[in-house]
Amino acid sequence: MNNRVLVITHFFENHGGGIEIVAAHLCRELVNYGFEVRWAASWEPGINEIPGVVRLPMNGCDFTEGLFGVPFPFWGPRSLLRLRREISQCDALLIHDAAYINHQFAIALARRYGKRIALVQHVGVVPFKNCVFRCLMNALDTLCIRPAFKRVDQVAFVSDTVKNAYANGVFVNSPRVVQNGLDTKLFCFQPQLRAHERSAANLEPQDKVCLFVGRFVEKKGLQHIRRLAARHPEVRWVLIGRGPIQPETWNLPNVTAAGFLPQEQIIRFYHLADTLVLPSVGEGFPLVIQEALACGLPCLVSRENKFALSDAREMLHGAPDLEHGLDLEFSKLLSKLPVSDIERERISNLALNTWSWHKTGQCYADILRGR
Repeated sequence: MNNRVLVITHFFENHGGGIEIVAAHLCRELVNYGFEVRWAASWEPGINEIPGVVRLPMNGCDFTEGLFGVPFPFWGPRSLLRLRREISQCDALLIHDAAYINHQFAIALARRYGKRIALVQHVGVVPFKNCVFRCLMNALDTLCIRPAFKRVDQVAFVSDTVKNAYANGVFVNSPRVVQNGLDTKLFCFQPQLRAHERSAANLEPQDKVCLFVGRFVEKKGLQHIRRLAARHPEVRWVLIGRGPIQPETWNLPNVTAAGFLPQEQIIRFYHLADTLVLPSVGEGFPLVIQEALACGLPCLVSRENKFALSDAREMLHGAPDLEHGLDLEFSKLLSKLPVSDIERERISNLALNTWSWHKTGQCYADILRGR
């Protein structure tokens, strides 16, 4: 039985990205399923311990995130030697995303030592508008991501969208779709919390608040958020996140950039807001959509996000295209807001009955044990 698992991500969860948060939840669940979990990732101070999980801080540099908003750390020689030692002593690896050089190194070492490798592919090819970024993304896809599929024992995609993007890939075993889970204790609709947050913000019943949660980068659709905010000055916008795009420079009085917030604080805004707008592309299925739905919040997303998971389609409002159709769908949704507490309760129940980290953890436990 494979009991000692090495989890590898580019960062730990306090970095704030969806992949890292998913990895943290899976580490907790794998411990519950009897695994000895060790987690290697780029070091950032201030992280909380997870019972039963040994953190393995990796040091190096990450110059790309500050310049371009794309996290892509490179670990130093000492960290790579430590990674080699850990791989030699583990029974199986759970690697999150194949695009990173450190992860490619880990796959090569794991194959050398004959370890079982499970790869979680969270995203497909991001359609950057910048031709340089687009070429780099295509190069990573050709040289790193696709070759990794035939070098690992099992590939798990987080959504149908990502799986379909790699439909012509070569795999050792048939790839699986394993949906991300949901913290059902933290994220749920609380009518009293909504009333409290609306009152504290001095909002009238007719005041409409739109929410965006995610990194402030191109693929998240910030350009579309800016356009909608400019065309609808009567709507208040709260943007939660950080990145190279700075909404403060838009000079739009109806836009508030709240910065990066932990999940425990974001839940307040899920209740304060009337809708989440996330016109992102090139993703699997952003975790914030599941969290918002669990809080009963109507969500307007890109077409690819709406159809990413068959279980989620009826819960979401989708735009047929982002350049023109998004504006029309946004106007339609505005005319229906705010939805009643009864409707929010319905949305919440659908989400809570669909996702849980316990179910997701069981899927990965089976994968790591070769089932």
